[in-house]
Amino acid sequence: MLAPAGLPGYRAVAQKLRGRVADTLSAELHERERRGEMLPDGEDVEALALFLDRAAQLKKHFQEVLFLEPETKMIDEAVRNWVGLSGAATAFIIYFGLQALQTSAAAGLGLWTLMTVGAVAYALKDRAKELTRQWLAGKLSHLYANRVLALREPQKFDRSRNVVLRARESLAQARVARPDPLNPGGGAVQRLVTLDYRQRARVTRLKGPSAPAFERLKIVFRYDLAPILTRLDDSVKRVPVPAGAGVRFADAPRLYRVPLSLRVSTPAGVERREALIVLNRRGIARIVPEGTAQPAPPAELELPELDDNGAELLPQA
Repeated sequence: MLAPAGLPGYRAVAQKLRGRVADTLSAELHERERRGEMLPDGEDVEALALFLDRAAQLKKHFQEVLFLEPETKMIDEAVRNWVGLSGAATAFIIYFGLQALQTSAAAGLGLWTLMTVGAVAYALKDRAKELTRQWLAGKLSHLYANRVLALREPQKFDRSRNVVLRARESLAQARVARPDPLNPGGGAVQRLVTLDYRQRARVTRLKGPSAPAFERLKIVFRYDLAPILTRLDDSVKRVPVPAGAGVRFADAPRLYRVPLSLRVSTPAGVERREALIVLNRRGIARIVPEGTAQPAPPAELELPELDDNGAELLPQA
C-alpha cells in the first residue's frame, strides 16, 4: 500500500503505477511473442500450467548460484554405534551381576526361583541397554547439538568446495509455568510450552576466484506451524458494538498470540528482537514487532522512483 487511505493525491499515484505495470507487462509479452517463447493464456488452463512450470524451472536455474550446498548430520545417527556399545556394556554388567548372584545362591534356591531370577536378568538386560542408549543420546544432544550443519560453496565454482559455515543446531521443548500477566500478584499461573532453537555457527571467509562475488550470508530457519494450526479454534464471536442510537453485533475472529524472542551474539555485541506472532486457523495473520518501532520514511521519498521525471508522481494537495 502506497499510503494510508483518504490522503489526497495518492489515488492518482496508484493509477499511474497501475498503468506503468500494465505497460511493462505488455512490452514483456510482445518481446516473448517475437522470440517465439511460451506465453501465459488465461483461457487455457493447460497452457497456463505449462507456463508456470517453465517459470519455476527458470527461477531455480537462476537462483542456483545464490544458494550454498548444505551437508547435515544428525548427532544420534553419527554416534549411534558408540552409544549402542555403551548401552550394551552397561546391560552386560547388570546381566553378569544377576547371573553371578543366581549362581552363588543356586544351592539354597528352588527351581522356580532360579527360573524367575534368570527371566528378570534377561529382561533387564535389554531394558538397560535401551535406557542407556536413550540417556546417552539425550545428553549428547543437550550438551553438544541435535544436528551438525555445513554449508559449502557449489562445486561448479570451486572443486575444493570451500566451507562457508559450520554450525551446531539444537531444538529443545520445555513446559514451564509463568505468572498470569493479567494479575501477577494473585498467584495464578499460565502453563506454557516453550521452544528453544539455538545455532552456534562459525563463518569462514571464501577463498579462490569466487570470493569477491559474495558479500553476505543469509540463514533462513523455518518451523512448520501446521500441527498447531489444526488444533486452533476457528469460531467467530459476536460482540455488541454501538451503531448510531442502537447496538449491533460484529463478528470478531478468534486470534492467538505467540511471543517470539530472537538473540544474536557476535564479537560485535548482542542484538535482541522481540515480536508477537498473531495466528488464526488459516495461518499467520500478522507479526507485530515489540519495543520501540523505527519511524517509517515518508512515502514522498519513494514515489519519484516510479517515474522517469519524478515530479509527476508527487501527491498534489
